[in-house]
Amino acid sequence: MTPLTRRNTLRLGGSALAALAVPGCTGRPGTYPPHEGDSLGPLIDVHCHLFNGTDLPITTFLTRLFIPAYDPPTCQLGPKSAPKSGLRTTRSIDNPDIGESLIEFIAKVLLSGTLTARQELDRIKTGRPRTAASERARVATQTRDRLANFLAQPPASASSARRAKREEALRQALWQEADAATGARLLRGSDQARKAADALLTSRGKYGLILTWVQLFFRPRQDLAQELATASLSSGRAPLMLVPLTVDYTHWLGETPNPDSTLADQVAVYAEIASRATFPLHAMVAYDPLRAVFWKLGRHNRFKDAPEFDPLDLARRALTQQGCIGLKLYPPMGFRATGNSNTDADYPRLALKALQPKKGTLGTELDEAMARAFDLCTELDAPILAHANNSLSAGRGYGDRAEPRFWIDALKTRPRLRLCLAHAGGFCWQETDPPVGTPADRQSWEWTIGRYVRQNPDSHLYMDISYFSETFGSPAELEYITGQLTDWIKVCDPDVRHILYGTDWTMLGKEPGWPTYGKTVQAFLKDSLKLTDRQIERVMWQNAMRYLGLDAGASRDRLLAFYGSRQPEWTLINLPP
Repeated sequence: MTPLTRRNTLRLGGSALAALAVPGCTGRPGTYPPHEGDSLGPLIDVHCHLFNGTDLPITTFLTRLFIPAYDPPTCQLGPKSAPKSGLRTTRSIDNPDIGESLIEFIAKVLLSGTLTARQELDRIKTGRPRTAASERARVATQTRDRLANFLAQPPASASSARRAKREEALRQALWQEADAATGARLLRGSDQARKAADALLTSRGKYGLILTWVQLFFRPRQDLAQELATASLSSGRAPLMLVPLTVDYTHWLGETPNPDSTLADQVAVYAEIASRATFPLHAMVAYDPLRAVFWKLGRHNRFKDAPEFDPLDLARRALTQQGCIGLKLYPPMGFRATGNSNTDADYPRLALKALQPKKGTLGTELDEAMARAFDLCTELDAPILAHANNSLSAGRGYGDRAEPRFWIDALKTRPRLRLCLAHAGGFCWQETDPPVGTPADRQSWEWTIGRYVRQNPDSHLYMDISYFSETFGSPAELEYITGQLTDWIKVCDPDVRHILYGTDWTMLGKEPGWPTYGKTVQAFLKDSLKLTDRQIERVMWQNAMRYLGLDAGASRDRLLAFYGSRQPEWTLINLPP
């Protein structure tokens, strides 16, 4: 292997868009600022999403985002317990009737015609590409036309009085925002509905931002990969690897994705993209321990349109045959890494009704399902990435189950695990039972991670700063996280070897500052944290290579076997000490 030189770095940047020459991956959006300068450093985005709306239980997923439900409204720590930034849009819809109507409009009207995973796989295999530019234009035109049609409908167009009232409330809210965006009161009706739709889709108001963001969910996964690569380039970084994360919320939310976008279908699409493109893109496959319990107990018929499967078997196949690199877990759905409760009331009622476990045994079953996943990852030396923020939870108090202390307990018995705890950096959540004598300003979830890192500096425990929207928060918030993270690095990780860069794109797209996210984070690392160039490179890609096992070991060997004769840029790099 050769070291990463400036020449190789320039070659990475210059060839990045060409390397995305997968069918359908061309075109350049105009929403990102151009990169200024003649050199590009590498980047590994260890936490991103390229799913579209057919891959998700879309109605309940959007409900968790737009209608305040189970998440705490404010941080427990920080400046005056400030409202949370990130992970739930700061422009959440606080009127449930309007929110329900908007979600229904998105899921049933705007989402129709979106490519399922199976359709996209067929398109790739049969060589029927569409350019990213044409897909973007198609989605924009379709969204505008359907939105204009909705705005022009008469108030009593719905099938029931309650639904009509909800729809009309949404319609009026949209017209009001269009008025504000144009600076004039538009005439209601079909004549100016198109003008109102255009205004909404360029508005920076609550609904404009949402309607712009959800268009990402109507596009093919290849197109989204190109968009993210372009965003990376605009930040001054050539993507060395993208790691899209899949999700499996079905049994916790009680809703399935599109029947033609099963998790197996999604894995197959990512495998096809990875095998055809010279651009490295390797997914993490979702693992849900509750699904594993359903499989083990023989409860295979809960959803008629979604046949049950063994998630551990799918994970093994994805990791060993289909180019996936690790497992993604999402504890705020309702489980812990270890020590799950055996109190039945602590789990979704409908899931319990379908599962019918022996009373007081579900927690033990979940622990055993987690242990099987840990054993698989230990065997294959595969990394795990887990959501570790009290956000987007499936039930009241479920977000607390993402607390890092449960993962630390897992590491005590399996110290070889490669583990990343996601969405750190906000220093927002109060840890449970901190060690006696711990100062009040060192009792966040991040400090739980930090104590383990300090005691085990050679471990493969990491935290990512994906969806790090605090970096474009209020001055008080920025001052708080700067002080906390500076202190954390000094005490726990002075060489900065346990922090990873991620975007959480496409989720990040609902934040107003998302087009300059990469530049903003890098400026924060340099100007606020005062990290050296060497330390910044570790955050942006070198730590990720070690976490993912790209430098040496079984993960590297699995990917090299998947590539065959191909030799992507990362395989030529010798990491500096």
